[in-house]
Amino acid sequence: MINQGLKDAYINEAMSFIDDEAMMIQALQALRNIKMQRTEGPCRYSVEELQTRLEQSEVSIRAGRTFTTEELRKRHPICE
Repeated sequence: MINQGLKDAYINEAMSFIDDEAMMIQALQALRNIKMQRTEGPCRYSVEELQTRLEQSEVSIRAGRTFTTEELRKRHPICE
């Protein structure tokens, strides 16, 4: 958990240039860049791993191990 002093320092620093639009835009862009760098992208597999998964899927399809949408919904109901 982040201590309150650090949160206060962060907010006070941000508030110090609240009236400077150019500085706020630059700070916002910097924060968004930091956030993007820390976020994992949707691609978690290498090309080789994807190729292997594709080949396994194609083998399963040829073997008849497939499900209809209705069958999948029964096995994995949508949470509401």
